[in-house]
Order: sequence, then C-alpha cells, then structure tokens
Amino acid sequence: MDVKEIVKNYLEENGYDGLFHPGMCSCTSDDLFPCGEPYPWCEPGYKVPCVCGEGCDFDIGRDKPQSERGE
Repeated sequence: MDVKEIVKNYLEENGYDGLFHPGMCSCTSDDLFPCGEPYPWCEPGYKVPCVCGEGCDFDIGRDKPQSERGE
C-alpha cells in the first residue's frame, strides 16, 4: 500500500470527495495528486459548485453543500 492508496481510502471512508488547497487547486479521490505528489497543505473536502471562474464542473471545498447535509 502506498501513500496514494492510504489517502484515497481515508477520503472514501470518511465521506470526502477529494483534496484541495484553498485558492490554489483541488483533485478528486479518483484522480489524486495530478500535480505529481501529495503536498502537506492539502485538506480533505467536498465537491462544491465551481467558484474559480475557469469553467470547471466543480471545485473541492471545506464545507459540504447544504443540499447534501440533509438540512
């Protein structure tokens, strides 16, 4: 088992969608570390509507969207 597998398992077991670094980048648990390596400042997060303005389908953010919180 390598770091990528350990991180992926942790994210999935705890309901996260991927990793993100606020204001910088994000990746899903199915495509971890497209930057080439795990960075220590990445945080687990949830898919949220795109706010970066670059036309992506979603971003990864700290808070789970309200619609998925059961509120």
